[in-house]
Amino acid sequence: MSGQQRWQAPDGRRYSSGQGSPSSAPPRPPGRPERPRKNKPENESRLVSFREWLSTTAGAVSAICAIITLIGGTVVVVKILDKNPTTVTPGPNQTPPNTHTSPELIIHKSPGPFDSAQLQSALLSSDAVGSAAIVASTSTDLSQISGTCGVPLSGDTATAYETIQDQQSGTVLTETLVSWDSPADAGQAITNNRQAVDQSGSCSITSNGATGQYTGDYAGSPPPSCVNPGQYFATQIKVSFPSSTFPYFGFVVQAQCGATTIFIRVYNDQPGAITQQVANGYLSSAVSKLE
Repeated sequence: MSGQQRWQAPDGRRYSSGQGSPSSAPPRPPGRPERPRKNKPENESRLVSFREWLSTTAGAVSAICAIITLIGGTVVVVKILDKNPTTVTPGPNQTPPNTHTSPELIIHKSPGPFDSAQLQSALLSSDAVGSAAIVASTSTDLSQISGTCGVPLSGDTATAYETIQDQQSGTVLTETLVSWDSPADAGQAITNNRQAVDQSGSCSITSNGATGQYTGDYAGSPPPSCVNPGQYFATQIKVSFPSSTFPYFGFVVQAQCGATTIFIRVYNDQPGAITQQVANGYLSSAVSKLE
């Protein structure tokens, strides 16, 4: 139509009137796709979906792998806190998980009371004294138990004792384990033994022809392995036998662990060979085996 006027647009092209005004935006270069405009609500929806995915185990693992890849293999620890942890209900044959693992929540019970069979199984083995040592005697006869220098006992319920001899070193060890009605009775028994020695500084008792003389009250405390520790007593001993010209020397140590007392008497024919530290070593071994 020759009556139509033609005019030149900013893009250099000529248009006839009536074709409509061309867009003032510059033309898009050929081959470049048009970038869609982002929709704000859609982006927020994607962000929420990403957070939900990240809260899952698979999402957390994938996120960690992505972080490790981006920083060149450096290990990064990512801690994800679950605001709504899932509570697992154990089945009828399952044990509920222990959620109280703090050391301050763990309550140690006092050892005992034990019966005679339990006490006998806790006695030291002969090799605790020496490779050539033997158990010369053992029993669970409660009537044979007496306090230092014959002081009376009250509240004892079970016992086990033994005598170990080492012919090579000449060492003799006597161990006595006693279970009591209560920790108070156990502590009182050791207190009575101490008082028997402290009254005059020494005391003696004769049994089966052998005379034991106890002298001195030595300071000390129960071994660290003792649960609910109580009283401790240590004294020096000299044992004389009718068939022996020379006496034996050593130490007696006693400790209270709850409602149980552990008695160790160890002596040797060599003066000074058995010290309080040596006796305490046997005491520690006896306490550890008992508990």
